[in-house]
Amino acid sequence: MAFFAMLELTADRNVTVFRNPDRREWRELEEANDPLDGVRGFVVGPDFYAWAPAALHGELDGPLAASLGGSRPDRIPVTVLTLVGEVAVTGSLVAGRSERRRLEAVIRACANLRRRLGSRFRVRFARLLEEAA
Repeated sequence: MAFFAMLELTADRNVTVFRNPDRREWRELEEANDPLDGVRGFVVGPDFYAWAPAALHGELDGPLAASLGGSRPDRIPVTVLTLVGEVAVTGSLVAGRSERRRLEAVIRACANLRRRLGSRFRVRFARLLEEAA
């Protein structure tokens, strides 16, 4: 079962987090989120953590880390746009070409994303910053 945790963001706002959602849970995630906004989540190593209803990555960063045992593993914030077969890295980052390739390789290695999108999905970096000269 892919259910991972119910996180309380505020007293009246809960978010359900799935680790490597199965087919039924993907449908639930897609129905709970705007198709143009996509399904938000983090790629953490080989795993994909997604949630509904929509919440910002920054809102879930601390609570998710606590649910992972307090560790802060390398988390890649993404939005999955299943309608167009795309994974968008949503965090702002200063990353050279080799770092972008590394992040893309981690995302492409995520079996859950490959099962949902197929092997030829597009990876896009939404906010790349240039280093100051």
